[in-house]
Amino acid sequence: MYIAAGRNNLYAYQGRTSANRMAERAIKEFQQDHNLTEVYHTMLHGKWNHILSQPHLNMDPHFILHKPRNTVPPLSFIQENEPSLPRWDGTKPAQPAYVRYSVENSMGAWPGHGFYNCPKHFECPDPQLYRMDPYGASRRWVDVSAAGPKDTTWLATPSVDWLVVHPAHGKIKKDGSADQRVYVSIDWSKVPSAGEGNHTHCDNATVHYAASY
Repeated sequence: MYIAAGRNNLYAYQGRTSANRMAERAIKEFQQDHNLTEVYHTMLHGKWNHILSQPHLNMDPHFILHKPRNTVPPLSFIQENEPSLPRWDGTKPAQPAYVRYSVENSMGAWPGHGFYNCPKHFECPDPQLYRMDPYGASRRWVDVSAAGPKDTTWLATPSVDWLVVHPAHGKIKKDGSADQRVYVSIDWSKVPSAGEGNHTHCDNATVHYAASY
């Protein structure tokens, strides 16, 4: 429940429709806690009845012992009938966005601006993944998520042949139930060699995402 609630609030900040799906999961698991309590209380003809009756969810430090009743953690809901609005760069009117991109090492989401997108909070550059090397993490990820009342088809195209994207294309549903995680890895056998005793730095490889509605 707590994980679902945490993801719900993060996804809501990122403008992802799947925030509502996480809220629904949190409420479902909140109810499941009650169901488990009732099962325990009826075991062995009620031998341990009321043992778990003390409220224990979403505890509040203002209560000395416990709250009067269990409560679900705070949740946020997205208006699913409206698209996300990206940033306006001053050269053309802002267009509605029906997809959001979020990366492994950031709480921000693109397109658009936000508190977590960059220190400046606006006019933020495109996101960057953590660097990869042969001895570290074998892959990084990008979440492609629904952000408006339209199903979206997307395509990811790497700028170099040694950058591997999987899956490279897909379709996400407008209700946020089919968001996709895209993994980015490196085929080290294809990375250009700098010669013996030298190091190769490949910092300019990019993955371009295109979406159609």
